[in-house]
Amino acid sequence: MTNFQAWEQQNLAKFAKEANKKLLAQQKEIEQLIERRVERMNLNQGKVAQHLVDDLLDKIHKYDETLYMSTVIGVLEIVKQQLINDSLDTTTPPQRT
Repeated sequence: MTNFQAWEQQNLAKFAKEANKKLLAQQKEIEQLIERRVERMNLNQGKVAQHLVDDLLDKIHKYDETLYMSTVIGVLEIVKQQLINDSLDTTTPPQRT
């Protein structure tokens, strides 16, 4: 092995070691960013859910004088079932014929 080849091999090993170290640091940083994003997303989900509840209650209270409570609850059950059906329709792969 020539001096140049030995020098080249040393530098390549050093470069690979440094690159691996940087990649591991970047991977750790990405994992931390993902954790923070999930935490924020969970907080945002709670806020959005509360706004949805508020919006639904506002809509329902517009009909206070015209609908029985049992009718309102029945309508909410229908909406619930429709949401379940819609989510199943989008997650089920198409049937092969």
